[in-house]
Amino acid sequence: MSARSSLLVLGTVALLFALHMAVALNWFDHNDFFYASAASIEGELYSDLPFVQAPLSYWVWRIVYIATPEGHVYSAMRVCSAIFAFMALLPWMFLVAKDNAAKIIFMLATTSSVYTMRSGYEIANYSLAALVASFGFLLLLRPTKQYILTAGLMTGMAASFKTSFALLIVPAVISVTLSFGSQRHTLSKLIMGWVLGMLPVVIYLLVNHDLFLLNNIYFHSEITNSARGLTLQNSLLSIVQGLANYFSTQPLLVSLV
Repeated sequence: MSARSSLLVLGTVALLFALHMAVALNWFDHNDFFYASAASIEGELYSDLPFVQAPLSYWVWRIVYIATPEGHVYSAMRVCSAIFAFMALLPWMFLVAKDNAAKIIFMLATTSSVYTMRSGYEIANYSLAALVASFGFLLLLRPTKQYILTAGLMTGMAASFKTSFALLIVPAVISVTLSFGSQRHTLSKLIMGWVLGMLPVVIYLLVNHDLFLLNNIYFHSEITNSARGLTLQNSLLSIVQGLANYFSTQPLLVSLV
């Protein structure tokens, strides 16, 4: 019976993955062209190459571009993004769901959430940031301190893929404090890992802070919002609402409900 139920879990995951890939590969998004074209350009980031996101996302898509045969770059990037988004869910399935029936329910609940799976429907930095952030918080929830530094590193790396993910250090600190108390050594390891993970951002801020801020902050807060007719107040409300929608459908919260 156990073998059958394990095969049922495997089959369910495979079917959900196939459905996810089918939706992702047929989803059109204008951002695709921005990331795909940026990855094809060599040069100094933010000066020779205008890039309105954090540096790690450019480097990852640049590697995919170099490794992909000519004429197949767009498809390869779409596949990678969809896989990254799906992979962000799998560790939670094994951690949170204690039996095979719960694993199936967990995957059905999370993959049916547009806020959870939307990150894999375009070539962007969402799925990259979500993947490393997911593994980072997975490590934070383990009942041991030996992974705190690595968890902080992954949380910082998420911000190096998408700068807004730097805010995740707040729930990370809360999680560590609730698990291990206000121990200075433990919190220091978390912060140290977070800073190491954010080194790409820190380096570009030090080397070329004007252009980094122009592409990563000013572009989104001023130019994009102005084009959309958004005020500062509405933008902040939109961000809060988006974060609430996103975290309300995250694997851990869904499983707890």
